[in-house]
Amino acid sequence: MFYKSFKEKVTFTILCGLADLGEQSAQRLENLGYTRDIYSSIEIILDAPSGFAITVMTTAAKRSTKQILITSNQCPEYCEDLWEFASAILLVNPTLDQDVADAIDCAYDGQSYRIPYPMECLLTVSQRRILRLLACGFTHKEIAATCNVKPQSVSNTISQILSQLYLSNRVEATLYYWGLWHLVESIKYPER
Repeated sequence: MFYKSFKEKVTFTILCGLADLGEQSAQRLENLGYTRDIYSSIEIILDAPSGFAITVMTTAAKRSTKQILITSNQCPEYCEDLWEFASAILLVNPTLDQDVADAIDCAYDGQSYRIPYPMECLLTVSQRRILRLLACGFTHKEIAATCNVKPQSVSNTISQILSQLYLSNRVEATLYYWGLWHLVESIKYPER
């Protein structure tokens, strides 16, 4: 064979908080003809467990890789935060291996896009930041220090966030942000 196929030339690396899932996903992509290479410029970040991608994106130094973020978390605010951190592509709930393969091809070509999610984000950038910090377990005082605002301002903003999202408390806000709203629903409205 004189020429490699396009996919054989395209390499990827994969990051996932669940090693078995990361390995299975990498093998499926290799079965589609892609090559795994830890030095690849295309980095796939699987958001598993939920929150892994945001942790990687907020704590790691900015890399020169083309990042593809894949999440099943459909919280609009979480997805918007991921999009702001992403350097290439965001896939929310991809249903087929081909969706990921297409994303690799597009990242290789330097394209940037996201597969939209069902709901529009209702919060401003600063409200989303406070929601993210709240979901990460920050106290009002810690949020105020991080955002360089007064604690009373944080309390007011959290009240606005809860009202806008029809949430009752910070526990519900945390579950909502991490895409675990079904847990709140099952507690509030148990089947009879």
